[in-house]
Amino acid sequence: CELVTGPLGMVDTGFVVDNAQRVATAYVSDTTQPHRLAEGETVSSFEGAVGITYSPARIFDVEAFPSGGAGMAGTARDLLYLLEALRQGGGALLPDALIEEMGRDQTHGLELPNAPGFGFGLGFSVLRDPRLADSPESPGTWRWGGAYGHAWFVDRARGLSVVAFTNTLYEGMSGRFVADLRDAVYGALGEAQ
Repeated sequence: CELVTGPLGMVDTGFVVDNAQRVATAYVSDTTQPHRLAEGETVSSFEGAVGITYSPARIFDVEAFPSGGAGMAGTARDLLYLLEALRQGGGALLPDALIEEMGRDQTHGLELPNAPGFGFGLGFSVLRDPRLADSPESPGTWRWGGAYGHAWFVDRARGLSVVAFTNTLYEGMSGRFVADLRDAVYGALGEAQ
């Protein structure tokens, strides 16, 4: 097995990979151009913040703690499979009532620093006010990403699940790329209508 397999057809998602050729090289967005992420390199997500020390080799360590927030690997296909199951509902993965609760803003309207118009659901951000967020997405859109450079959003009102894997931290998670991708998707939808 190349990856430890997960549930529901997510055959390429797990906490350990035994085939290094299946793992993309990680890069760090930098001022002039991205550079390859070094083992043990500490990278700050924004100016003035304490950095996080990364271990690209961790995914090959069968003894590493299986942390879903800091140690899972998978493919865009698998992540899209999961997001589509959640977007469509119908009880195939979770009861609809639980999916609705996951997508409800749990912050009771509190404004989040540096994220106007957004709140948090159970596991991802939730768009409360597209105008404040300067976003073409529908209210209630779910969004998240990972430090190694993936981003995704689910706009249930528009029937969209979008996944992008860039392997460049932090640009692929929260940089200009993410907004450009979003704008390109909604721009294409606007042209099609």
